[in-house]
Amino acid sequence: MADDELYESFVLGKRDSFIRWAQAKLGSLDDARDVVNEAFFKLFLRWDDALSSANIDAFAFTILKGAIADALRKRDRSPCTLAGLEVPPSHQALTGIPDDEIEQITTRMEVHQAIAGLPARQQVCATLRYLLDMTTGEIASVTGMSPSTVRSHLSAARPRLAEAFAVPPTTTPANEKGSQS
Repeated sequence: MADDELYESFVLGKRDSFIRWAQAKLGSLDDARDVVNEAFFKLFLRWDDALSSANIDAFAFTILKGAIADALRKRDRSPCTLAGLEVPPSHQALTGIPDDEIEQITTRMEVHQAIAGLPARQQVCATLRYLLDMTTGEIASVTGMSPSTVRSHLSAARPRLAEAFAVPPTTTPANEKGSQS
């Protein structure tokens, strides 16, 4: 496969997950698309470096994180945590929205806020696992961490997230106990 075809295949395979990650950080789908396009352009310019790197996924993810940081710096903003948008669960901001949908929005905001309170690597792993439904293996591939390191970060994050929601800690899920999923 030629380098251009490999690049196109890589972009097609990663675009959706990169957009979801950027949207989680920026809070806007349009901003996320712009940043991902910029990141893929930067990756194209450095494609030879990416091919010679030990892990193309991690190389591209690093470029994406840099592009997100640049976009936030340009806008003089910090990463989106949705913490400033707190709406009490009993408050219906707009008429016509069912209560269960408001509850889902409130819960999602609480999850984002809890994850924002984690250390940086735990935030990355928890966001990719619990919000973007990536497997431990996918997270390891994208971040350049080993699967055992990803499981370790998820294991450390879980009690802190449980504490944030006043949920008693449970046992580690089977897919995070030494498995390669």
